[in-house]
Amino acid sequence: MLDDAKIKTLDSRQLCEAIWRENPNAQVLNLGCGEQSWGKNGNYVGADIFLGKHVDVMIDLEGGKLPFSPETFDIVMLDQVVEHLLSVVPLVQECHRVLKDGGFLYLTTPHFSNLSSWVDPTHHKHYSLHSFGFIFWEEKKVFTFPSIKGGFRKICEEITFAPKQWFAKFLYRLNSRRYEKYYCHFIPGRGIKVIGQKTAKL
Repeated sequence: MLDDAKIKTLDSRQLCEAIWRENPNAQVLNLGCGEQSWGKNGNYVGADIFLGKHVDVMIDLEGGKLPFSPETFDIVMLDQVVEHLLSVVPLVQECHRVLKDGGFLYLTTPHFSNLSSWVDPTHHKHYSLHSFGFIFWEEKKVFTFPSIKGGFRKICEEITFAPKQWFAKFLYRLNSRRYEKYYCHFIPGRGIKVIGQKTAKL
């Protein structure tokens, strides 16, 4: 049985494999899949804006509704994708729509302090730790702009670090807000990892 503590430690592929072990019929949607294949089977859909060897469906993620029925997938992946988009809120709304109740949204993106967030000319947005709080029931009250209909139970919302970045990780765990306000400009983070589970309002 997958619990939150275990899920937090998994990358996107590991999470899919863990879900498939528990439910071999689980449906996975990988948005912005690129060259990822993950040992494809009939329960996996790879989607990207460019046609490729492992792309099942061509989708412009800026283009409105995803071409899938409501409550189709058990997990939707946005692995290093949202930084390429002009607006993330409509896409997250669509991910919520196509996820089954109890399904998972897995999202990663570079942290704004990471140089890689800025050197790629296809990156439109740069995100901080709480940029995605609008998706969580636990954090919706702090947002004054309209967020998504429905929401997700928070499983993971954290800055990630490379193995050798132990001191940066220490400062982050000591005080995440102070780390983002001051220390990350000198000792940058690597990325942001967000995992939510589609649920009724908490």
